[in-house]
Amino acid sequence: YCLILSGDESGNLEALYFITPVNDPNVMYSFTHHRPHIFAFQGSSLRSHWETLKGIEYPVTTKLTDARLNKITINVPSSHQYNVKREISGYYAERWNYERQYEMMKTLKDWNTYWGGNLKIICTEFGCVDNIGEARYYFITDLRKSFEANDIGWVYWAYNRKYFTVFQPGKNKPFMSFNPAISQPGP
Repeated sequence: YCLILSGDESGNLEALYFITPVNDPNVMYSFTHHRPHIFAFQGSSLRSHWETLKGIEYPVTTKLTDARLNKITINVPSSHQYNVKREISGYYAERWNYERQYEMMKTLKDWNTYWGGNLKIICTEFGCVDNIGEARYYFITDLRKSFEANDIGWVYWAYNRKYFTVFQPGKNKPFMSFNPAISQPGP
């Protein structure tokens, strides 16, 4: 048997830092990860102003120009324009890519080391919407690699439902192949 525990705040990564873990081989520590949200949820109805977003790239390889920002946010309601533009600008300034994801996951590896290095950590939910094209592949691949590089198990969300399916949109074939041998939880 295994007990899977998470911190508060919908089980996000940082919530784990506020708990005192037990060093028990039957306990796993879980978190969810969809960061950066502005990229991962663009075009979804999870928040009203995200439905209108499209064209946010991943990984960030270009400088964000005013023209590009205006094109991305052209359909965002005026009441959300300021905050959405600020969030997108921050996303581009932070240059989200594999290294950025790796560093976030490294903080969990460091947390594990602080508590003795024997904790089992797993990301039980990650992914992005399936209507954003090829960038989705890079995003999911970078997350998976950053988990594995930091001895973090992972589970992709979800098998076949709206937005986060492992299937290609509108098709009945897998979006990517998964290797169960390297996706087992824990170190």
